[in-house]
Amino acid sequence: MKNVIGLAAILLAVAAPPVLAQKSSPADLVKQAVAAEGGADKLRALKRLSITAEETLWEPEQSMVADGPPRPLGRSNISIRWDLEHGMERADIDHTILYFLAGQEKYSEIVTPAMGAVVTDKGQRAMSGARLAFDLRELERASPLLLLSAMDQPKNVSAMPDQKLGKASLPAVAFADGGTKFIILFDRKSHLPAAIRTLEDDLVHGDGHYDMALAEWKDVGGVKIAHSLHYTFNGLDKLKVTYTQASANPALPGDSFAIDDAVKQAAKGPRSGDLPWQEILGQQSFGRFDDLQAEKNEQAGMVMKLNELSPNIQHARGRSHNSLIVAMPTYLVVFDSPLSEAQSRWTIDAAKAKYPGKPVKYLVLTHHHMDHIGGMRTYVAEGATIIVGKPDKAHIQRVAAAPHTMHPDELQKHPRHASVVEVGDRMALKDGGREIDIFRIANPHAEGMLIGFVKPEKLVWVTDLYSPGQKVKTDQAAEFYATVKKLGIAPEWYAGGHGGSGKQADFDALMATK
Repeated sequence: MKNVIGLAAILLAVAAPPVLAQKSSPADLVKQAVAAEGGADKLRALKRLSITAEETLWEPEQSMVADGPPRPLGRSNISIRWDLEHGMERADIDHTILYFLAGQEKYSEIVTPAMGAVVTDKGQRAMSGARLAFDLRELERASPLLLLSAMDQPKNVSAMPDQKLGKASLPAVAFADGGTKFIILFDRKSHLPAAIRTLEDDLVHGDGHYDMALAEWKDVGGVKIAHSLHYTFNGLDKLKVTYTQASANPALPGDSFAIDDAVKQAAKGPRSGDLPWQEILGQQSFGRFDDLQAEKNEQAGMVMKLNELSPNIQHARGRSHNSLIVAMPTYLVVFDSPLSEAQSRWTIDAAKAKYPGKPVKYLVLTHHHMDHIGGMRTYVAEGATIIVGKPDKAHIQRVAAAPHTMHPDELQKHPRHASVVEVGDRMALKDGGREIDIFRIANPHAEGMLIGFVKPEKLVWVTDLYSPGQKVKTDQAAEFYATVKKLGIAPEWYAGGHGGSGKQADFDALMATK
């Protein structure tokens, strides 16, 4: 009997389903993180922070090689006074600009929930509503009190499936606060937040996640605070902030967050709604960002015009970025699709109106940088074949295939396979008696750079290396000047992706200066 009972017990044990580890509830994940950070009482006692930090900024879509290492834009030393209790911050920034116009800038940002100010050696000015909204969102993301706020608002915390961070799969919750939905990922061992994520999109990469990964936790006044904040979009480096010193509850100077009365009168509150977050980040990261002018440009809308360079060549000029339209006997060729779908739509419509009955057959992209391919997908939707320099084909195909469900563009609404042709050295487009020669040239700006030579007008299309009308001789322009001579094409005109158009004699005169 004893053996029979023992056998039955074994059979039951084998047949019984395994006991699964119970998944922590969203509330438990948040409480565990608060405890790991030092506990609610210690977090509530943290009212102010003084921080010194170093920051590095990158832009993946300004890389030398498509899909290569992101290009460093700049580095900053930052001194931060942070009033956590009232949601205010002052950051004094010493920024070294590495790209694209090297230089130095010193300024301060004062951020409050109601308004913001930028302080330079010329005094204070109001911050735009979009910049203020971005800064407030990022302050909340980086705040050591974010998890405490989530714990205090349990109705705004909801379950999420495990989230991927690199190769790891981590438990996560969603925390809706104001107009922002933060997705908080937790380290399984320490219970500390591993990353704070928002879902947003980008003109080049489409739908994606913007992450702030947290590391190097150190005790500051009894609270654990991450001293490494690494920001990425879809895993691509955007910026990294490293705290070199942090102190809790310091006495802050009384004028830390003072905004002049005149600035208060001009200041606006934070913009609400769905903003182009990655675009705002990029504009700030490049340095010398005039957010008020950007806001005025946005309010004014599209500013475009066609300048006729010859009966068959139109220069489609925008505020800062241009395209070139070349009419062949039976079709149209466009060079570059800068900035956005809106600018590309305008250019395509203007080309069709100027040359009725001719389809846009080719879009030639001089290089892969985002400010010159931002509207490329509109041409794919139009049915144009995309011409790029080697090795950009795979990158452009990925850009064309990227999902854009958050803000559907024409290609998302009307999917079409992208036809992409890669130029290794030289390519000619011929139609009737007209010809365009496309050259892939060596240069210091981007591998795979193309220029176009339009016959019989003898006009060269060039982007970034030389801007017709520029007054200062640069190394890039000098190298391009020498390259053109080596090609032996003897141009008479130039038209630029930036600037205007000009004659060879103008270029010769610039190169003759010292």
